Amino acid sequence: VTGWSLTVDPSNPDILYSTDIYGRHPVLKSVDGGESWFDTTNNLPANRTRDVAVDPRDSAVVYIGTGDPDFGNGMGVFKSVDGGQTWISSGLKGAISEVEVDALGRVFAVAEDGLYRSVDEGVNWEFVGGSRSYPIISLTQFAETGRLVGCLPHPVNTVWGTLDGGNTFERLGLRSSWVWDIVSERGSGDGT
Repeated sequence: VTGWSLTVDPSNPDILYSTDIYGRHPVLKSVDGGESWFDTTNNLPANRTRDVAVDPRDSAVVYIGTGDPDFGNGMGVFKSVDGGQTWISSGLKGAISEVEVDALGRVFAVAEDGLYRSVDEGVNWEFVGGSRSYPIISLTQFAETGRLVGCLPHPVNTVWGTLDGGNTFERLGLRSSWVWDIVSERGSGDGT
């Protein structure tokens, strides 16, 4: 199994989720800190998965982004309310490369054509920004401040952030740098 991302449950560091870019086991889960893994996607059609997000308010609620924007395939965002035992489509379709959930339960998903937000736990989605010409390649939520930070690659090479759940955005710098990913270590920063 080749993993694309690793997600730690914010309320229990022994619970981990890993995605499979080849789709044989779309989401693997560990409940013992990575000592053993099991497939949580028995009822999910085989598909590449790129990202997993756990709701910080309720760790039984898990979202996955399926597909790969580089290959143009994907079945959208899926949601589980039982820690990954069963999955349902959340309604946002297409290849989803990143998924984040903030402390208020707003769900953010990076699709091929930009950033989408759901304020009702994935029932409805609204376009927030971005484009096919300038795809968002990384999205990180900073728990300490609620700041959502993303980056756009060449030709704009910029990092941006929002403190109001995607209503407004500000450039955070690094305009001339090649930024391909943003990570947050719990308790280490505020995303400024």
